[in-house]
Amino acid sequence: MRRAVRDKLVLTFSIAAAGGALVAMSPRLGRAYLFLGAAIMLAAPWISYLIVLWLYRDEVLRES
Repeated sequence: MRRAVRDKLVLTFSIAAAGGALVAMSPRLGRAYLFLGAAIMLAAPWISYLIVLWLYRDEVLRES
């Protein structure tokens, strides 16, 4: 389960970094990318939670 926690942290920061890149590029690409990037950064913990739950559902269900 430790691996799942580590993977969740890596995924969270990676998704948030991708959202940050969209925010940083928004002056060139347009205002929509600002809102999209901000939404991705705010949703990064939930997105990574769902991805990790999907990847490790057998381990999570076995421990419950």
